[in-house]
Amino acid sequence: MKVVRIEMFLVAPRWQLLRMETDEGVVGWSEAMLEGRAATVRTAVNELMRIVMGTDPRRIEDQFQRMVRRPFYRFGPVFSSALAAVEIALWDIKARALGVPIYDLMGGAVRDRLGVYGHVEGDTLDALRREAQKARVMGVTIVKLPVQPMLSTTRIGSYIDAQIERYQCVRQAMGEDGDVAVDIHGRLSPAVARMLCRELDPMRPYFIEEPVLPQMPRALRQLRNSVESPLAVGERLYMRGDFRDIIQQRLVDIVQPDVAHAGGLWETRKIAAMGELEDIQLAPHCAIGPIALAASLQLAVCTPNFLCQELGESLGDNILKQPLHIHNGYIDRPSGPGLGIEIEEQWVRQQDRTQFWDPPQILHEDGSIGEW
Repeated sequence: MKVVRIEMFLVAPRWQLLRMETDEGVVGWSEAMLEGRAATVRTAVNELMRIVMGTDPRRIEDQFQRMVRRPFYRFGPVFSSALAAVEIALWDIKARALGVPIYDLMGGAVRDRLGVYGHVEGDTLDALRREAQKARVMGVTIVKLPVQPMLSTTRIGSYIDAQIERYQCVRQAMGEDGDVAVDIHGRLSPAVARMLCRELDPMRPYFIEEPVLPQMPRALRQLRNSVESPLAVGERLYMRGDFRDIIQQRLVDIVQPDVAHAGGLWETRKIAAMGELEDIQLAPHCAIGPIALAASLQLAVCTPNFLCQELGESLGDNILKQPLHIHNGYIDRPSGPGLGIEIEEQWVRQQDRTQFWDPPQILHEDGSIGEW
């Protein structure tokens, strides 16, 4: 068996899908995406495919080593996202050829259902309340609430009060059996983040995500020593080396690598194994499409220290022949071969476009640039 062809499709809202085909007609899928950098990732994928094209897709570790070690310059978010796109498609091909789910090739299932969490966003309390109620109707029992960008440095107290009010609103709307995580998204200074985390502590958030930027390990350590809530980071960390110190020093309780950005399934499984040594749990990040979500679910099935799975932008309406379904906070373990999904390929081809998605630009009140 040899890889003979790849295609990439740009699909709204911000998905870039990769289709890989072999000379035996076996097809694997993945997502070749880094939000706001789709064109760059596409170029990087094409460069990596010069290594993979014409070779055996079943020798996944060998392919991984060639893609990583052959280039002199390596790693970083663009490279690791392109690497993940190729690697996940290889896993899909190998497992489909064998007629088994990917998780069967990674040790087999350790659970039958996969806990998931959704998102709530809104500018007003009423909007947040409606979003939380909508999540409950979908079967979601845990949601993540992003803090608002801090647009002024002269009203810190009122800003923190507003974020606490938003949290309390969503927490109440989710009901007694629901839970709420908070995503600071690296938007705040370490001092303001510490103040907000301390206010949240008595309210027992499910976790607090990216309280500071991941490039600030000393600030993260200070937070770890002063905050009781579970802390989580990882969506902007790539490959095992980026996680090593954070895990070894136990600066967080939860790691959140994204299989579509962190080098793929096997690299993410290795990150999870590193965390398992320190009793750190895995909550894979996923903010793009249903193919990336399906890959994350394969990993979740076979990873002992899995905690919960972030839901992406879609459960697969239109793009999947059988969209994913949530029941009482869980998605059932997928049983089909490969990624466990079937793609509506004709729909994908019809939706292919040329317009790329760009992230929003946040401006402070004084006109300076803020964190998205």
